[in-house]
Amino acid sequence: ISDCIEYAPGDTICKEGELAKEAFLLLTGKIDIVKWDTENQREFPLRTIAPGEIFAEMTLFENIERPCSIKAKETSTLLVISSEKVKEYQFLFNKISAYIAQLNVN
Repeated sequence: ISDCIEYAPGDTICKEGELAKEAFLLLTGKIDIVKWDTENQREFPLRTIAPGEIFAEMTLFENIERPCSIKAKETSTLLVISSEKVKEYQFLFNKISAYIAQLNVN
C-alpha cells in the first residue's frame, strides 16, 4: 500500500498539473510546496512541510490534477501512499464486511 522513498535536496517529488495518484507522509527532512507564477515565470513557495505531516491526502479519494509542485528542501524520506492500492484494500474490506454481516444474519 506504500513505499519509502528518499529524495535529495532540489528533487521534484511531484509536478503541478500532473494527475495525482499518491498521498505522502514526510518521515524525515523538509519539503516545499511551490506554485508556478505564470506572470513572473517563476516558482514561489506556499509552505514548508515538516516531519510527521501528511499531505496530498485528497488524492486517495479523488482523481485530480496536482494544484502545485512538491520539492525536497533537504534530504527527505517520504512514505508514498498509492491511491490505487488504498482503493483495492477498501474494496476488499467492503467485501469482507459484507460477508461477515451475511454470516451474522444466518
